[in-house]
Amino acid sequence: MNAGVAINMPHESAGWVRQWRSERSARYLQRRLWALLRRYGMTAGRAEARTDRFVELLAAEGCAPTLATPGGVVVRHAAFIRHLQSLGVEIAVHSHDHLDLRSLPPATRRQQLHRAVAAFRKEGITVTGFRAPYLGYEPSMREAVPRTVHYSSNAAVRWPVVDGAKALHPEVFDALARFYRARPAEASPVIPYFEDGLLEIPVSLPDDLQCLDGLGTGVAGLTDAWRQILHASHARGELFVALAHPETADECADAFVSLLRDARSLQPAVWVTRLVDLADWWNERRSFAVDVAGCLVRVRCSDRATVLLRGPGPEGVPWADGYRVVSMRIFDAPDGVLPFIGVVRPTRELVNGLAAEGFVVEIGEAASRCATVLDEATVTSLGDVAAVVAHLDHIQAPLLRFGRWPDAARSALSVTGDLDALSLWDYATRVGLSLRNHGMYEREITASSM
Repeated sequence: MNAGVAINMPHESAGWVRQWRSERSARYLQRRLWALLRRYGMTAGRAEARTDRFVELLAAEGCAPTLATPGGVVVRHAAFIRHLQSLGVEIAVHSHDHLDLRSLPPATRRQQLHRAVAAFRKEGITVTGFRAPYLGYEPSMREAVPRTVHYSSNAAVRWPVVDGAKALHPEVFDALARFYRARPAEASPVIPYFEDGLLEIPVSLPDDLQCLDGLGTGVAGLTDAWRQILHASHARGELFVALAHPETADECADAFVSLLRDARSLQPAVWVTRLVDLADWWNERRSFAVDVAGCLVRVRCSDRATVLLRGPGPEGVPWADGYRVVSMRIFDAPDGVLPFIGVVRPTRELVNGLAAEGFVVEIGEAASRCATVLDEATVTSLGDVAAVVAHLDHIQAPLLRFGRWPDAARSALSVTGDLDALSLWDYATRVGLSLRNHGMYEREITASSM
């Protein structure tokens, strides 16, 4: 080891080191070290040039990424991070030091995130969202997140596009799967959602490291996996946040170009955007509403809202699934039948779930005037909100709803990555900080328990 990065390991760190090593086999560490040596130099020049090429490649295809970056990296490379921001790249908070927040006591988690936000602000970097190292955030950590942070992007969903594939390096693929803790994409719609007042924007797997370094699929396999996710998310009207790492940008260039050109060919359109813009839209969409006076329907929403109508009513542009996009915001309900959902015995979960999906829900006396009425037996037999939504998609009754995405888009796509480091020196610093800080944290825990 270079004398400049020699580490005196505190005795208190020994427990954390054993835990850290238990999660990473020797073969995983060897593979990861070899990948870093291939992709990084001792100084930042190599990684900066590669990241610039990555941003330029995406820009040529009409895309700007969101890169999650530790506060410490922002401090050490402030000029370059500001340069990326000037190109339209969103820089998200990635803790201050690259530490697994799940392994830290609550006070230290809070310190890490608040310190990172302070570093961003000091260096002139706009703060909007955050992703924890290793996707290591859970809703129970909500109090650690600064209130100035508008969204989290830590929940992972696993699409069934590489299921059953034999990993060339299972030690890498399995370790990454343990870190990410993904749920299956089939479990629920892959869209943003609010949890304890914080918007969560889920990322999709597999990512570049799982395919390239774990499965060994090469760029062709990664391209195929991402295109399958793109088409599945488009068919479901959902969100695909493609998770990558700028360290593989040159290797993955063809995959990004193929993905973005494929997205541009789909109809109805795919909205290609950054995570911050997704967060702004999802908050904007919450304010949409419909007022009814007699037979007169008044839709209150922004100009870019996608108002979908099925059945009698104003003319519009054909869309998908029997809907058309209507631009008229005031119209009469034909025969006085409202194209809404009436719920006979409402529950908070059902009403909120349908509203989040863009449906207009009426309860009480107005429910009987709706074209579709959900009685208690129907709701009970369907079981959950996802099943109710699927039921509504298949019936032919008149129906108005707000689309999930703006400007008549059917689905959304974002490219995001973790800009963990820009040099091997950054990685050496990261290891040293991990050892030192976890020693301090373990002393803190011990002291607080005495």
